Amino acid sequence: MVKTNKLRHFIQISMTVFLLYIGWRFYQFVLHVQSGGQLPYVSRPAAVEGFLPISALLGFKQWLLTGIETFYMLAPQIDMLGHP
Repeated sequence: MVKTNKLRHFIQISMTVFLLYIGWRFYQFVLHVQSGGQLPYVSRPAAVEGFLPISALLGFKQWLLTGIETFYMLAPQIDMLGHP
């Protein structure tokens, strides 16, 4: 059990560090775009794309369970349902 907890904590800390790094790189990318190219170029991290389907599923689940529609952006839900 102790080894399992250590592994779980290691994975959680690793994911937290990774997500903080991705968030920082995305913030730098946004600053570059907002500055009109005055700040050094930072490419948009590919990992940012993973948050859109997660957000769609969470919003869809909330809508099914509570009836509260919180679709701020409809694109993820439309993509999830398979519409063109």
